[in-house]
Amino acid sequence: MGNSAPIEDIFFKPNLMNTIGCPNRIQLEAWLKSKGVSNIRYMEFNNLNSIIEGVVADLGASLVPQSSIEEYEKAGLIKSFEIPSKYNVTKTFFIRRKDSLLTSSLSKFIEMVELNTPYKRI
Repeated sequence: MGNSAPIEDIFFKPNLMNTIGCPNRIQLEAWLKSKGVSNIRYMEFNNLNSIIEGVVADLGASLVPQSSIEEYEKAGLIKSFEIPSKYNVTKTFFIRRKDSLLTSSLSKFIEMVELNTPYKRI
């Protein structure tokens, strides 16, 4: 897809995604369905890097965090489109084993996340 192609051109390309249940995939499905796309085709990959490399190889399109593709865009390998805010937010959780040692560096990391992120501790 050339850089001047409209976003609608990607609606009918295969979608390179993780397996069923992935939050990004759920958001993508909801967005495409809101645009009248009901026959969604997938190529499943098991990691983000493979998904991005698949897009670079023109196997299809995907919905990924913008931060993961910045270098690819700067290099002119891909083009991103902003999608409606209703579909561009997924919840991400930081987890650790309950009885694991809370080191000072891990404690500082958690503190930084709490201070710099709209966040609710569960």
